[in-house]
Amino acid sequence: MPLSDSIPRGAVIKTSIHSAAEAPDDTQTIGMWAAWARFKAAPPVGPRAAEAMGRARQILAADRAVYAIIALHAAIASVAVLATGAGSAFAYQAYIPAWPLLFFGLFPLVYGMLGLLAVVHRFDNRRGLAFRKLMSAERLAHFGAGLVLLGAIMIFHGTYTSIKNALPTWHGGFPYDRVQAEIDHHLHLGRDPWLYLQAATGGSGVVRRIVEWNYNQGWFILCFTAMFWVAVAK
Repeated sequence: MPLSDSIPRGAVIKTSIHSAAEAPDDTQTIGMWAAWARFKAAPPVGPRAAEAMGRARQILAADRAVYAIIALHAAIASVAVLATGAGSAFAYQAYIPAWPLLFFGLFPLVYGMLGLLAVVHRFDNRRGLAFRKLMSAERLAHFGAGLVLLGAIMIFHGTYTSIKNALPTWHGGFPYDRVQAEIDHHLHLGRDPWLYLQAATGGSGVVRRIVEWNYNQGWFILCFTAMFWVAVAK
């Protein structure tokens, strides 16, 4: 009787499966090594991203004078503030985290959504081509370089506010505020200008609240939205 006839069929199947699981599959191994070789040979980024990064470096290099001036401005102001004992005037921290959240988070999100909505609304056909134009290397380069510029502008704003906060320490208060108020008084025919605004609404304070909203929120929305658009748009 053959040996195979003396071994139960279930044991043969079990042994075969166990052996197959333990034995290396040459085809699978070769495929894994080939995939790894392709991964190693592939560029770290796609051609469009590589082109965009190269173009962004060119834009940043062209603006290097702006970054140098901002850095020099911040350095001189910092030395002046520290040398005069006005360290509490530093205002860089006032722009964090609001500035990054706004210019690196909310505004880019809204900007991207508006671009997508514009494509969907304006193009019934060839939307794929419009989307590729929207995400072209040139536009991505200007967008990335614009974000870097906005980061530098944050430092510039912090420096400006720090100097403004230090002025009372350097000059012992606000010596010219009274002079400016008196000039304003004379220009408005001997009355303080806020009295005209108050009288225009019968003393309800509506105009005052509008002016305050404009100073605290309105101008910020208008000014910084326009600044973001100019910085990143192509």
